[in-house]
Amino acid sequence: MNRVTIDELINRLEQVLRQERTREEISDWAYQWMEQYENIDGFDWTASDEVVWPCLQTIYGMDLLETPSEYLHDRSDLESWVMEFKKLKNHH
Repeated sequence: MNRVTIDELINRLEQVLRQERTREEISDWAYQWMEQYENIDGFDWTASDEVVWPCLQTIYGMDLLETPSEYLHDRSDLESWVMEFKKLKNHH
């Protein structure tokens, strides 16, 4: 099975920040990966997977709405996630 990398997660967030992709597209992408991780029998979690999993959960929530026209997480939240993910990458 392919695995998601921190680099890929950072790239996806940056695509949203550059308005190349929508939050909903990337949230759906994260959800599909979460389902793969959860539904594989005997999936052998690596240290990298343990780091990636909470990041996927974070990205999955990026399209939550606070009001009908406002996202719960604003642009600065997404930018701080990129910085946090880069720190995680440098520690592994």
